[in-house]
Amino acid sequence: MYHSISENLTKTKFIELLDETIHLIEKETSITSSDYYESILMQLRDLKEQISKNGLNMYWDDIYERYSFPTLGEIYLQNNPDLNLRLKDISYGAVHYNSFSE
Repeated sequence: MYHSISENLTKTKFIELLDETIHLIEKETSITSSDYYESILMQLRDLKEQISKNGLNMYWDDIYERYSFPTLGEIYLQNNPDLNLRLKDISYGAVHYNSFSE
């Protein structure tokens, strides 16, 4: 069972969370063909690329303008609360990434 880590998130923990979540969704897409899982997966990969290229400096408006994974999680992942909570933590982490310690 996943427990939210948004209160004690470091850059390292955030990257680990992002990698673990990407892996979980890759696993889901290999089992279930689903457009929303595919969309979430592509968006998380893009987010990871944004971090690796130039760090991350986003505001909430930027997240919701560029990514729909927070909304997709709320709509389609009600039956998977652990994954939905991960996506919420990733949204939080994307906005606050630069303020995290290493």
